[in-house]
Amino acid sequence: MVGEIVDKWFVQNTFTSSEFADLRKLVESKERQNLRISVGLPTLNEEATIRRVIRAIRSRLMDRIPLVDEIAVIDSDSDDQTRDIAREEGVPVHVLGDLLPEYGARRGKGEALWKSLHVLTGDIVAWIDTDVTSAHPKFVYGLLGPLLAVDEAMEELGACLARLAPGAPLAKLVSGVIRRTAEFQPSDDVAVVAMRRLDTDPR
Repeated sequence: MVGEIVDKWFVQNTFTSSEFADLRKLVESKERQNLRISVGLPTLNEEATIRRVIRAIRSRLMDRIPLVDEIAVIDSDSDDQTRDIAREEGVPVHVLGDLLPEYGARRGKGEALWKSLHVLTGDIVAWIDTDVTSAHPKFVYGLLGPLLAVDEAMEELGACLARLAPGAPLAKLVSGVIRRTAEFQPSDDVAVVAMRRLDTDPR
């Protein structure tokens, strides 16, 4: 029974980017919830693609439609022109080794993701790969759409599981996630809660 409900929930809450192509609706949802959105771009020697990625995001999701409030590069000590190109495009660049040095400096995407939370200011943070040759705004709004437009999805799942199997570990886990989420914004999901915890305690 629980398995059927979980399966149904995943079917109902699995999305494609095309479902959120109406960007003005996403902006309305963002403004209604008083949220700020950041996009982090982890880089390591991406001079061939970084300019295209930045322009794809900025032209459609910042200049034309104010969906994204902040964009920044988090660079893993590139030895090509990646950082220079990003700065030419007017994007702030943060070198990984300079972020939270008290926790050590390591190369790698995972390190760039969690340390970026120290400098990005959004209530919701989306990270986009910068080595893609076919950069498209849908990479961003496809991630943001469910967080902005499907506010109650996690709450519904947690409530169902808690009613059906209040003593089950999964029900406790999801219910606990919902309670923690309620302390932040109604549209937050597990990832956003984790981001905010890391933002205050990088350990």
